Amino acid sequence: MTNLKNIIINSSGFFASLFAWIFLIPQVYKIYQTNDTSSFSLTSIVIISLSQILWIIYAWLTMNQVKTNIYVLIKSLIKLLFLSYILYSIINNNNNKENKVPDYMY
Repeated sequence: MTNLKNIIINSSGFFASLFAWIFLIPQVYKIYQTNDTSSFSLTSIVIISLSQILWIIYAWLTMNQVKTNIYVLIKSLIKLLFLSYILYSIINNNNNKENKVPDYMY
């Protein structure tokens, strides 16, 4: 029974980690294809990114104590990578809008 319990615990942790970052793939793909970030909140992306940084710190510091924290570390690093791309795109698009010359100037 203990073996089955460990399999359920590890599987649920793995799939929770997987779904925690996999939802970002369509968002990143949309930005990559359209370069449109108008539907994203800069504040939300920054807060989620800070959350992932804290999860990375937690997983790193407790790695020797809890063996499954490798899932937390990997999940958080992947999610932070996707969030960094979204954040970069938002900031880049906002800078381009500010520096754009109005059409009537041509």
